[in-house]
Amino acid sequence: MTLIRERNQRTDYYSITIYPTLFDDFFLIYQCGKRTCIRKGVREYFDTKREALLHSLTVMEEKKGEGYKLNR
Repeated sequence: MTLIRERNQRTDYYSITIYPTLFDDFFLIYQCGKRTCIRKGVREYFDTKREALLHSLTVMEEKKGEGYKLNR
């Protein structure tokens, strides 16, 4: 999913993605689209898809508090 925030004629994005791996766990990557952010983003592994999804929802709620909105 992609979140966006518009400020001062600039649009920032925040991407949250879940990928299955070959070892039956799940890989969560979340990253932003600003120069001050970590280029590779944050990468985490989870044993189940449910755990990865719950963590992604937590990250999404934090970003909504910073003014990001879900891109539709």
